[in-house]
Amino acid sequence: MRHYHMLLVLCALIFTMTACSNQSPEAVTESTTEGEQVQQEFTVPEPSSDEVAVVTGKLISMVEDEEAQPILFPVYLGKILVSDDGVEGLVELRKDIAPQASPDDSGNFAFTDVEPGRYGLMMDTPRGAILLKNPVDSTDLIIDVDGGETLELGELSYPIDLGA
Repeated sequence: MRHYHMLLVLCALIFTMTACSNQSPEAVTESTTEGEQVQQEFTVPEPSSDEVAVVTGKLISMVEDEEAQPILFPVYLGKILVSDDGVEGLVELRKDIAPQASPDDSGNFAFTDVEPGRYGLMMDTPRGAILLKNPVDSTDLIIDVDGGETLELGELSYPIDLGA
């Protein structure tokens, strides 16, 4: 059974590496008539029905001796795959159908109209898509989504060097 788990982890790593995309991050800004950029205030949307949910959070880069910066890479909710034995092992990311969110200038994101299910939070970086870890305990960031709810993940801080 241990070898099966290791094989699943290896497959997940290979899948993540091959699912890479060269998309550039997008930020939400508003320009004034003077050309200044103004940050938009983040408003948490409500679920559109009891059948779907909203998932929100904030991505922050915290690198030692540097000021915190928002992470602006697109994020996805990858579907958790379960073996015939009922064992969870992989997170499937199909960008064409997976829920996607683009963080605003402050790193806030919101997935809307998310169908109930179990998902892994993934970030699409220039080097490929990665399954994020829970910053508190370093476990895979897996969430359970129920219809009609707003699931707030809070501030998710990672030691990612975004450069200057």
